[in-house]
Amino acid sequence: MKSIVETYDLTGKALPTIPVPHDCAIREISLADGWLVLSFEENIACHESVQYSHPNARTLRMRIHLLDEEFNLLAHERRRYENVYVERKPKELFELARREKRLEYLSHLVGYGEMQIELFQSAGSVLVDLCADRVEMEWFE
Repeated sequence: MKSIVETYDLTGKALPTIPVPHDCAIREISLADGWLVLSFEENIACHESVQYSHPNARTLRMRIHLLDEEFNLLAHERRRYENVYVERKPKELFELARREKRLEYLSHLVGYGEMQIELFQSAGSVLVDLCADRVEMEWFE
């Protein structure tokens, strides 16, 4: 299987435009050697967000190099009179992909040395705020 690696620097003079694998399902999330790793579904090219940039892609591994292994996890909750984001324990992020039938990548925002990722689960959206200096997207064809 052929792979193409794209690297994006979050601490350079200009912030990069990182492709968004919108609506793609995440099958596994892990943390290894300072990298947050999101492994995506097979047959990822069936999504329009991927067809444009990588029409032959079979799957994607997105690796985010963390400056600090601490990150914030916020989950959307509907309460009786309001909608709020509630802070969750960071380790719950790794359980999401295992327990959810479908955990989808919605979007991300990039700032200097930081990134915010929005995921979607059956209970609503989840935000992951983290400090990072590099993002690697490894496309497998």
